[in-house]
Amino acid sequence: MRSVIAATIVARNYLAQARVLAASFLRHHPGARFVTLVIDGGESDRTTALTAGEVCIPADLGIDGGGWEQMAGMYPVMEFATALKAALLRHLLGDAGGPDGAVCYLDPDIVVYRPFPEVFAEAARAGIALTPHVLHPVPRDGLEPDERSLMHSGMFNLGFICVGPLALPFLDWWDERLRVDAVVDLANALFTDQRWVDWVPALFGCSVLRDHGLNVAYWNAHERPLRRAGDGSIEAAGEPLKFFHFSGFDPDVPSRLSKHAGDRPRCRPADLPILAELCADYAESLRLAGLTTHRGLRYGLAATWRGVCLTPVVRSAYRTAVKAAASSGSLPPPAPFGDDDGKAFVQWLVAPMMGPPELGMAVWHRQLWVERPDLRAAFPDPGGADADRFRAWLDVDPDAQRIHDQICLPPREAASHSIVERDPTRTRPDHGWNVVGYMSAELGVGEAGRRMSLAIESTGISTELVAVSADASRGEHRSRRELRTHLHYRDSLFCVNADQLAAVSARTDDRTTGKGRRIGLWFWEVDRFPSGWHSAFGLVDEVWSASSFTTDALRAVSPIPVRTIPLPVWAPSAPTPFRRHHLGIPDGVVYLFTFDFHSVAGRKNPLGVLDAYVRAFGPDDGATLILKSINGQSHPVEFDRVRHAAADRRDIVVWDGYLDQHQVQALVELCDCYVSLHRAEGFGLGMAAAMAAGRPVIATGYSGNLEFMDDLSALLVPFDLVPVGAGMGPYPADAWWADPDLEAAAAHMRLVFDHPDRARAIGERGRRHVLARQSIQRASGAIGPLLMSAAAT
Repeated sequence: MRSVIAATIVARNYLAQARVLAASFLRHHPGARFVTLVIDGGESDRTTALTAGEVCIPADLGIDGGGWEQMAGMYPVMEFATALKAALLRHLLGDAGGPDGAVCYLDPDIVVYRPFPEVFAEAARAGIALTPHVLHPVPRDGLEPDERSLMHSGMFNLGFICVGPLALPFLDWWDERLRVDAVVDLANALFTDQRWVDWVPALFGCSVLRDHGLNVAYWNAHERPLRRAGDGSIEAAGEPLKFFHFSGFDPDVPSRLSKHAGDRPRCRPADLPILAELCADYAESLRLAGLTTHRGLRYGLAATWRGVCLTPVVRSAYRTAVKAAASSGSLPPPAPFGDDDGKAFVQWLVAPMMGPPELGMAVWHRQLWVERPDLRAAFPDPGGADADRFRAWLDVDPDAQRIHDQICLPPREAASHSIVERDPTRTRPDHGWNVVGYMSAELGVGEAGRRMSLAIESTGISTELVAVSADASRGEHRSRRELRTHLHYRDSLFCVNADQLAAVSARTDDRTTGKGRRIGLWFWEVDRFPSGWHSAFGLVDEVWSASSFTTDALRAVSPIPVRTIPLPVWAPSAPTPFRRHHLGIPDGVVYLFTFDFHSVAGRKNPLGVLDAYVRAFGPDDGATLILKSINGQSHPVEFDRVRHAAADRRDIVVWDGYLDQHQVQALVELCDCYVSLHRAEGFGLGMAAAMAAGRPVIATGYSGNLEFMDDLSALLVPFDLVPVGAGMGPYPADAWWADPDLEAAAAHMRLVFDHPDRARAIGERGRRHVLARQSIQRASGAIGPLLMSAAAT
């Protein structure tokens, strides 16, 4: 073992994983060395108290031609770690003890269960030892990962590689490519360090290891069933388990093998007792190794030492410039982690490089233009004829301003800003209204605020949009207007729910005079309003709701007026240009349900939709159910329940993740029927949007959706009222909600399938009904007199 070295690469927040790996490797390879490269480490990190192993830092690797500082500037944490792999292996080979020595790299999320001296011997003999992702053909059964995802990643998994002295030419070749091309760019056949190694069997001598006990992970566990041998050890497909790769494993969710395994994973710990045991043991080992302490550490190379953040657009701009300099033989731009603490890098980043110098358009502005097809179309010549227009866009667009702020650059003095700073000395004018809400958030309450602001504008009353962030939602909805951060007018409509009103009010208010009139637009979904939220009534003068159902629940406890105000709904301005294949929607009759896991899965009831669909259709009937969600990763238990329920049905698609607003609209327009078997809704924007697009809607005949649908305009599902019960916060356990009749829902689904003409007629009636009930004209007609009378007081 004196000639054997193993190594891993981590950032400081992954030190717990490195400790577990190092201890497990050295336990089975006594006398060997283990080295951990800490990519954001410094001199003080050499004494990091690992359970076992040594620590090195990038400066130890002797990287020339720009050094590690240049690589750290162009790569985020995962890409930088993989980019240093060849340099680390080459550095350690010199210590491996001559021609019989070998160095093994292991990803930090690996645990070693048995010694594998034969692997080091094979690497010393052949030069390079590799493990393929799989050793057998991958079934084409709709489960994940599939052949396509593995081809994106590469044929070999580089969470493991072992090299001997004969590998030096390969390491030089690999290192040259990893200096600038260790990126995730699937369109250009790049996936960090892995796709380059697809070349190895053709260019260099290597040994492809076909041992089922090596590098077992979520991508191959289906072909390597685990079982206990007679001596109590674990075997994989009948061979001793040497090491398991816990790639993508979250110790807080031990029921899920990997976050990378997709919505329909081939292997679930719940179905495989030995795998579940390994996951539980690994989770406990990480906790004992200090996971809680380390994983909260900030990546040390996320910003220059002068505080300029290396955002994706900055890193891309820097990488582009480094590659261009190499091609032309010119000097590269300064490194962000140079001896001057990155001062020259910042000067390069902000220096005018496009268009007239007085416009101040820098290298990152051009990179933003390069990466955005819409900007290239709108400003074909950003450095020439379109320079003034492009500069004006940069000064007012919220996305551009957000990137500017993320980089932590000083403001451009001459520029106007999309986020208007408060002026604490002025008196607020009284001839308009602030509309406060989650104006950039991709959630229902945010959309309600945006719709209500349009309704107010259509009355002719002046408005200012005041944006607050919604921490639980992505905030990439692009505003059509300038956004403020603080109140401008005296009077305000707060489009945030009662539980958030106090915090939002404190963030948007200031010390200006004239408190003005305040109205809250609230949503609530059950018949009882929580007593803990009653204090919110004291923060507003009246409350608006979007449905009579919510109004009734609020009026029962409210000391102030509560009104039902129409929430505007409109038809698509033009049919979506997308087609089904653009979004991966299959042929046949498609049923759609969209929901947010943050909105309480028990209330949204995706399992009820799935159950009703299974009662209505077999897997080969020609129908498809799409359960489209967001924020599943934040609710892993509920998400796993949905995925597990759908696992045996190839005609059920569980699809979690954000889409842009055009794709969301396309998904609604391209389905054949929208289904919501909710237990309670405050309004139901998803159902309203589907009706406005002419889609037939199957919905529980209870709660806020009855504001805009009846049994002529939708297929309503009967229900029983049942107690909410415990564990459904924020809803009181003794409140009531609906338990929809799943057999009736299944019959409605069959009606849509068997009688498409009747379904289309229902969809058309629904379209006319919702557009009449919820028109923007009706909303503004109700709102205008209320706001004008309030402004006059």
